[in-house]
Amino acid sequence: TLGSTRTTTLLRTDTAGTPLGYQLEGRESGEIRDRINLQVGSDRLSMRAQTVRGESARELFRRPGMLVFDEDAVHQYFLVAMIADSASRPAVLPRTNAVVEIRVSSRGDEPIEIAGSQVVARHFVVSDARGDRDVWVDREGRVLRVEAPVIHLSAIRDAIPGER
Repeated sequence: TLGSTRTTTLLRTDTAGTPLGYQLEGRESGEIRDRINLQVGSDRLSMRAQTVRGESARELFRRPGMLVFDEDAVHQYFLVAMIADSASRPAVLPRTNAVVEIRVSSRGDEPIEIAGSQVVARHFVVSDARGDRDVWVDREGRVLRVEAPVIHLSAIRDAIPGER
């Protein structure tokens, strides 16, 4: 939620992080402004988008290791820890209807500050042709912090997960 805008996303994956489907609904002052639906088949991805600018549909051939990566949805960065191997992978960016090659690499453990406390987090870097996004996760893979200047995004938890 940002002001009067509310965006809801749903990414369904299998246990290995392979996408099974994706949905987005964006509302402004209660009215639907954006709707994206991506269905994953055995050899294709079918995407349908409805926005204030109109409607579009696209089919893509499914490539090995292909991800659905909604880089604006901070909670979905948890997939980073699952796929960190420095290998290049194709990724569908549903909000921009683009396919990019991303590389996820680990920078190891490092201390960061969450809610005034020092915690050790695993640092990952997600890279593509546009730039890097830094992601820190805890031992359970929960996202603690994301710094993504390429999309003007900075997010940090206001509490350590599991603590109240």
